[in-house]
Amino acid sequence: MFTSLLTTLFELCRFRLAPQALPGSRGFTYLMVSAYFLVGLLVSSVDQGMRGALITTAVDTLLICLLAAVSLWVAQKPERIPQTLSALTGAGVLLGLIGWPIMYWLHTAAQAQTVAEQAATIAEQTQTGTVLPATLVMALIIWNIAIIGHILRHALEVTFGVAIGIALLYMYMSLRLMGVLFVATN
Repeated sequence: MFTSLLTTLFELCRFRLAPQALPGSRGFTYLMVSAYFLVGLLVSSVDQGMRGALITTAVDTLLICLLAAVSLWVAQKPERIPQTLSALTGAGVLLGLIGWPIMYWLHTAAQAQTVAEQAATIAEQTQTGTVLPATLVMALIIWNIAIIGHILRHALEVTFGVAIGIALLYMYMSLRLMGVLFVATN
């Protein structure tokens, strides 16, 4: 069961399956949302205190739920909310588990730099070891946007371009809000 779920989520993240491949039950959706919250807490705790991690993870979880609910409500397809939310959060769990060691690597490498090195040129940053993990984080963000677009394309029955536009808008709003929260909690 667990291996089958991981395979399904991995195939969803590789754009080979649609959200319809996941169970549509509310229990499964609650499980995926809970796992998303826990993995988000793990990732957020790398560079934030527990209070900040709890706040940003709770807001992030709320935002992903709102993305699914509002977009499907506007598209008049509310019956698709459980599967779409399961797909969005399930993919987020998988990406979070992939991203957690990279975030830890980036955070550790950044902490190892002195204040002078933080203002260094790209060539000097390469020597300190922050460029590769930062590049991998950026690749994960781009992959995440593409996955959200893939899921929304199927759920909303829109073109991939429209779905990517919605995913970019969601990501922009999420990052802006997280930036405000991160400043407020520190």
